[in-house]
Amino acid sequence: MNKPSPAFRRAAALIAFAALCFGVALYWQQVCRFFSSAAAVFRPIVLAAVIAFFVNLPMRLYEKWLGKLLARARLGQKKDTLVRALSMLLSFLTFVAVLVFVVALLYPQLRQSVTQLVRSLPEYGRRLIEWSQEYLPGLDLETRIQEFIQKYMTMDALQNLLSNAAPHLFSLTSSTASVITDFVLALMLSFYLLLSKNKLVRQAKSVLNAYAPRLARVVLPVATRLNDKFRKFLGGQITEAVILGMLCFIGMTVLSLPYAPLVSTLVGVTAVIPIFGAYIGAIVSAFLILMDNPLSAVIFLVFLVVLQQVEGNLIYPRVVGDSIGLSGLWVLLAVIVGGGFFGIPGIFVGIPVMSVIYDLVREDLARRRTAAKG
Repeated sequence: MNKPSPAFRRAAALIAFAALCFGVALYWQQVCRFFSSAAAVFRPIVLAAVIAFFVNLPMRLYEKWLGKLLARARLGQKKDTLVRALSMLLSFLTFVAVLVFVVALLYPQLRQSVTQLVRSLPEYGRRLIEWSQEYLPGLDLETRIQEFIQKYMTMDALQNLLSNAAPHLFSLTSSTASVITDFVLALMLSFYLLLSKNKLVRQAKSVLNAYAPRLARVVLPVATRLNDKFRKFLGGQITEAVILGMLCFIGMTVLSLPYAPLVSTLVGVTAVIPIFGAYIGAIVSAFLILMDNPLSAVIFLVFLVVLQQVEGNLIYPRVVGDSIGLSGLWVLLAVIVGGGFFGIPGIFVGIPVMSVIYDLVREDLARRRTAAKG
């Protein structure tokens, strides 16, 4: 039997792709519901993978240290299991200790900022009314505020507001419960992934080599590269966030800006989130400083812009290096797609996955160009 010609295969592939696009367009709502349901099912798994990769960073160091410490102990086959369990426990305790330290550092200053904001609201309102009367007299802001209070601050208006907000509050409660459930499931799953990581890798390799040897030759190198990308990306993000937070603290201390420990910690923590983390940290921090001194908030924003430029051009390339190898456009697309399907965990997954896809396509194009020239 003659094999189909390349032209026939290309035409068949084009027809199949056109049929697929037509089917997706025809049943667009069903396709969206399917992907939404699939994302909800896989969200705890993706979150578990992200937690496992984060925890595995210090866990590898603990495994080496405990392995050397228990090298002379006659524990037999139980030594590896004991080392892994203790390393995982120490890694989770490390993250809990860091979290407790951050909360203990942030809470007093955050409470002070909120208290000061509540106390200053009447004064801010009075200044706003005076400013509007001086520069925008036609606005008549004071009268509008009084009309608003008379219209919406009555008992009937509050009852209507509560009745209208009840469904949204129920939806918010359900969403919060779902997030907590996903996190608990992901945390439990991450335990099993970390405890059995070597065993799971061996089993996956055995299954692929036994049932799909051709696929194994393609999948296993890609999985190894993806694992390397994840490890370098997450480790680089954490290291870069710590450096950025320390530099922010030093700069704010030199400039005598308020809330230096609170703001530098917030900037460092949000810097772990790619792209959007810098904006979140800047906006929240500037708002906190604004409550204390508007001029200090302006100085902080100028300082943070300079610091972000130094970080983006000097620190980030040296810390993260070429582990990602993506331009800003592809990083943004990876963040949008990954975050749209799986939220914040999807952002951390999307960037390394996009980086691997980009590298594979680039290498394949290079091979095709070389073959065409030859």
